[in-house]
Amino acid sequence: ELADDRACGVVTSYVPQVQWYSGCRAGVYDLEEVGFPRRIMAESEVVWMIRVPAGKRQPDDDLWQRYLAETGGLVFETEGSRPVEVYSVTGG
Repeated sequence: ELADDRACGVVTSYVPQVQWYSGCRAGVYDLEEVGFPRRIMAESEVVWMIRVPAGKRQPDDDLWQRYLAETGGLVFETEGSRPVEVYSVTGG
């Protein structure tokens, strides 16, 4: 819905699930340094990062803060037993 029919990409730790549910290309976080998958960035008009705060394979707190510095901010958030945060990286 956020993509509004544009080519989209998502950086996440849950690639198969996010790709299926969102209809966007998905790639994983670089857990060593801030890095967005090149293919996702090259082939997508809009890109988001999805964070599951209690999830697996998430950037550690210091790296997460550096990732956040590369975004346009929080654009969507859910609450409940499995909260999810979505941040704009480009055009979204």
